[in-house]
Amino acid sequence: MKIFFKYLVYQKGKLGILAMSFSVIYIIMYLEKQSISSVNYALLISVFFFMCFLFIGFAKFIKRDNQIETFKNSKPYYDVDMPKALSYSDEKYQSIIEEIRALYLEEKREGTLFKEEILDYYTTWIHQIKTPISVMSLMLEEYKDESGAKLRSELFKIEAYSEMALAYLRLDNQVSDFLVRRCKVDDIIRGVLRKHAQQFIIKKLSLSYEGTEEVAVIDSKWLSLLIEQLISNSIKYTSDGGITITVSNNKIHIKDTGMGISEEDIPRIFDKGYTGYNGRLEEKSTGLGLYLADKIAKKIGCKIEVASTLGKGSCFTVVIEDRISDFE
Repeated sequence: MKIFFKYLVYQKGKLGILAMSFSVIYIIMYLEKQSISSVNYALLISVFFFMCFLFIGFAKFIKRDNQIETFKNSKPYYDVDMPKALSYSDEKYQSIIEEIRALYLEEKREGTLFKEEILDYYTTWIHQIKTPISVMSLMLEEYKDESGAKLRSELFKIEAYSEMALAYLRLDNQVSDFLVRRCKVDDIIRGVLRKHAQQFIIKKLSLSYEGTEEVAVIDSKWLSLLIEQLISNSIKYTSDGGITITVSNNKIHIKDTGMGISEEDIPRIFDKGYTGYNGRLEEKSTGLGLYLADKIAKKIGCKIEVASTLGKGSCFTVVIEDRISDFE
């Protein structure tokens, strides 16, 4: 009924003219002293044609509305043909839309090319920077004192930040190299722990991890990067105590004894650039680590749960979607 009233509003001009024309004809016939039956007959015919016009027009209006609704629901809009223009105004509007389409597609093409160039540049740069990092790491092996250890720690951070930048760029790329397969969660976790072993030693943090037999159907490389971001974050904000990692029922729990997260910060810790209370204490915090972790998790079908108490530590839980049955 609502659409019928919209149609009446849309056709109010034509309907008004028709009603006025019929009224004038009826009045003229009446003034010409035509018989009442003739006048009523003329009126009846007029009403009949009026109703025919009304309902035929309404049927066309419904058809047109359905075509526009189909176009509206067909995404992306730039790949769908618009409904046929029924009037000069339609043609004008559609020509404007076509111009906007062309501009959008051109900007999209240029944006895609720019992203590809940026990705290629940073990919090349990161591969090139790994060579001097490796050389510096070997040179620093000669220095067994505390200064050498600190330098190696800072060099490790440089490499980690470089890889984080590359991961950030690849996540936005529609052709990211995702490879979903069965993999051992234990292998992934131990690989990350070996990589961060020196950071545990430098900060004198304990590590508790007993291993797991869990198997997941997931991209192992991206899951590794996700766990690495969370462990790195725990190491960063833990000064005393250590980190405990447990795995059960497709869940990886990473618990630390660090400074914890305030209750009001928890809803926003995955926001881009948000550092919160802890970030203000840690002046070098960028607020990108947890943002990247959350983005990776969503990309590979995982979820991150957080439980934390300020001053007592945090527990980040990676919930892995159970896809094993799909591969059996």
